[in-house]
Amino acid sequence: PYPLCALPPTTWLKIVCTVRSSMLHISRVMPFHQISLDNTEADERLNKDLSDYIACRIKATTETHLSNKMKKNMATKLTQYLVTKACGSFLYVKQILDFIEKGFLVVKSGSFKVLPASLSEVYQLAFNLKFSSSESFNQVSTIFSISLASLQPINLHELFNIFSAL
Repeated sequence: PYPLCALPPTTWLKIVCTVRSSMLHISRVMPFHQISLDNTEADERLNKDLSDYIACRIKATTETHLSNKMKKNMATKLTQYLVTKACGSFLYVKQILDFIEKGFLVVKSGSFKVLPASLSEVYQLAFNLKFSSSESFNQVSTIFSISLASLQPINLHELFNIFSAL
């Protein structure tokens, strides 16, 4: 392998390198400028980006029931709450705002106890909304099992053939 330190200094070459949290010691020995995408304490721009995203989503839905139900003061409180809970996760914020927009979650009087506290709870809520009983889940559990066990994505024809063979 060619060592990084042997590369000539340039202003046109940019390298994007990602490192797992458990392997951060590797990145410290490299002469790279580091940007954290999930450490909101180290970089306040992450919180600003989340706040801007939430404000944009609320503004974009001015004709829908989301903004009608939400006063400006409540929108500010919701923004602060979501930024704190998200810890830099846009997926968490997007899912919560989608649930509020679709009417699955109703925020009343500035109390956010009904909102899922983590991304895991968001997916649990989505799963419970999709499958309200164990019988409704049992109908599709075989398809889920096949899809999850597959090493490659399965198209509908292949899924039909596998399901028919059972």
